[in-house]
Amino acid sequence: TMAGSSNGSFDYEDRIVIIDRNSEFYGGINNNLKFKNFSLQFLFRFEKKSGLHSLFNAGRASNPLRTVLAKLNGESTFQTISQSSQAGNAFTNVLNTNFPVQDASFIRLQTISFGYDLPKAFLDNIGIDALRLFIHGQNLFTITPYEGIDPQLSLSGIEIGSLRSISGGAQIKF
Repeated sequence: TMAGSSNGSFDYEDRIVIIDRNSEFYGGINNNLKFKNFSLQFLFRFEKKSGLHSLFNAGRASNPLRTVLAKLNGESTFQTISQSSQAGNAFTNVLNTNFPVQDASFIRLQTISFGYDLPKAFLDNIGIDALRLFIHGQNLFTITPYEGIDPQLSLSGIEIGSLRSISGGAQIKF
């Protein structure tokens, strides 16, 4: 029989999973708080997972990313980028190990809304039934050891991150 194979041939059953990049666990904390005319809603999202280091998707050897070139300039301990086939093979071999994998766990303030309902006594004087002022934010901050753009999208290291937005407005009922 072949070394490492129990049935005499190499197939998917002989593979070795180096690292599982599925989430170990994930969840969120959501709450809706009200006090007098004020309201606050929020969602914190968390996830325990691994992801690829952002510099491991460096672009093609003939056209590397600017961030990669910046790391290789000056007093860098890394060699310059090579376009040889041996370098390409070595890079592919490294990608198939756990070397470029790092902790991409995070906790993120996914959404938060703060609102204020103006008092009914004030609104009766101006002919409005209800007036609510609010401000809403999404993806305002993320705590993570991950060095890439967005730990939530850490499969290749250079995905576009989640959009951070802040909006406000008024809801008027006549």
